[in-house]
Amino acid sequence: MNHRLESSVRWGGIGAIVALVILYAANVPFYSGSAIGVNWSWRMEHGRLKIVRNPGGSRESFYIAINNEGLHFAPEFRVYGGGHWMVNIPLWMPLIIGSSVTGLAWMSWRKRQRLVISTRCGKCGYELPGVNTGRCPECGKGS
Repeated sequence: MNHRLESSVRWGGIGAIVALVILYAANVPFYSGSAIGVNWSWRMEHGRLKIVRNPGGSRESFYIAINNEGLHFAPEFRVYGGGHWMVNIPLWMPLIIGSSVTGLAWMSWRKRQRLVISTRCGKCGYELPGVNTGRCPECGKGS
């Protein structure tokens, strides 16, 4: 994998995880939502993102209110007919997926770092591949 892309995945993944945790924590006491044009709307409620397609639906502006209902952990998809449907995505799902991808990127990077470190002298950092004497030719440290 490209070094810049891998670095972006590692650090971007950390940022996305932090953002999701903050969003989840803010979503427990409050809910919010808004219309997106005439046919679409979104709502963050009860630990999940709700996306609704409702042709001819309301053009409600942004709102925020106190949440008096508990968290819901299951995903949900409903079709009502006439192009009207709704999907609920629990925030734990993208959190687990993002954490997994980020963790794999960090483990891969760490494995490569250990490989690079193991081919260098522990004292001076001299590259040792091909040196079979058991001693570093640069500083004389024994392996």
